[in-house]
Amino acid sequence: MVIDDFPSRHVSARRVVVWLPPGYDTGNIAYPVLYMQDGQNLFDPPRGLANAAWDIDRHLIELVAAGRVRPAIVVGIWNSGLNRAREYAPAVPINALPVAVRELIPGTTADGKKTTLSDQYLEFMVEDLKPVIDARFRTRPGRADSLLMGSSMGGLISLYAL
Repeated sequence: MVIDDFPSRHVSARRVVVWLPPGYDTGNIAYPVLYMQDGQNLFDPPRGLANAAWDIDRHLIELVAAGRVRPAIVVGIWNSGLNRAREYAPAVPINALPVAVRELIPGTTADGKKTTLSDQYLEFMVEDLKPVIDARFRTRPGRADSLLMGSSMGGLISLYAL
């Protein structure tokens, strides 16, 4: 399922792709949810980085069949393009840097003030996206069943969220 222009009170609207595990439509159990950054790289090769998708759906199906993971709903959150670095760069550590170092980081002003959007991005995930996913799908909404994942800067924002 694709949700184009998913609205947010905190960051720019973006595409969100929801992948449902095999058997979702015929069952009634609730699933954990894996929220993944850079959602354009997950399923569709022509849109993925370097025209290569991560094939998360195929890998997840194989891991479930092998008994290594539980079936899960995957929510692929597309990045915002131009604001990707600002949304994925952790604000607190950046703000702790000396001004001279902060000035070297793209997205900071001449006086070294932060222009990161990572805290706003996390508010989007917690306050805007997760409640909609939990309301529309059969999820296990608790902390232990709400997972984050990403690669590169997507991994960095996922760790920052913890």
